[in-house]
Amino acid sequence: MKRDYPLPSYYFGVSFKGFTGNIDVSFMEVEGIGMSTRDSMILSEGGLNQYQHKLPGMASFADIVLKRGVMKENSPLAQWCMDTITNDFSKPIEPKDLTIQLLNESQEILRTWNYYKAFPISMQYSTLMASKTAFLVQTLTFSYSYYSLTS
Repeated sequence: MKRDYPLPSYYFGVSFKGFTGNIDVSFMEVEGIGMSTRDSMILSEGGLNQYQHKLPGMASFADIVLKRGVMKENSPLAQWCMDTITNDFSKPIEPKDLTIQLLNESQEILRTWNYYKAFPISMQYSTLMASKTAFLVQTLTFSYSYYSLTS
């Protein structure tokens, strides 16, 4: 396969580890893949006041946002999201590993992002509008402990 072109962003797969049976994880959009540093430190050089060294701070990771058409009420994914978000801590939260794979037109994996101990923190729905013909979109936001990238 020729690799001297930009990677496509339109063909990807999402999966969760820890569900039993068949689970529908078809998403139309993924956001939040990335990282940055926060709180850069400035270190002044001793003796030479005109020099400062800016050092990176700790790494910061964005939440993962998945968008899709509204799931069926009996979806194991929807039930897990509802149970986690409405949890009153009378039972432990059950984090799951989340994997996002970027694919090419031959369904070969180009990149894999593994998010460990992910759990939903938000479940939102698109605006309902009588003047617009559109599908109802559900937006799920996940937080996680750490991630790894393989290519």
